[in-house]
Amino acid sequence: MVNLLNLARIAAVFTIVACAGAAFARSPSGRDASASDQDEIVQALRTMYAAATTDDLKLFHTVAAPDFYAFDGGKRYDGDALMDLAKALHAAGSVYVWTGQ
Repeated sequence: MVNLLNLARIAAVFTIVACAGAAFARSPSGRDASASDQDEIVQALRTMYAAATTDDLKLFHTVAAPDFYAFDGGKRYDGDALMDLAKALHAAGSVYVWTGQ
């Protein structure tokens, strides 16, 4: 049986990462990032979601820094652990569909 709390958590973590990506669309000086920078951020997030959808750790590593991590429920997950969690949930029958414009 799939733990619904785990399903909600993994979806929440990837949503938080997406929101953080949107926040990085501003430079440290507070100016808006260029259109090119914004396109790169959007593409990086799409790649991250594609990697998570297909359990592709190699693809995930193309957009996540080696020291990437996220917190969920007070627990720290490094990038590989987050991807392992998604893979385990997929193996348990969970399906995620991430879409964006």
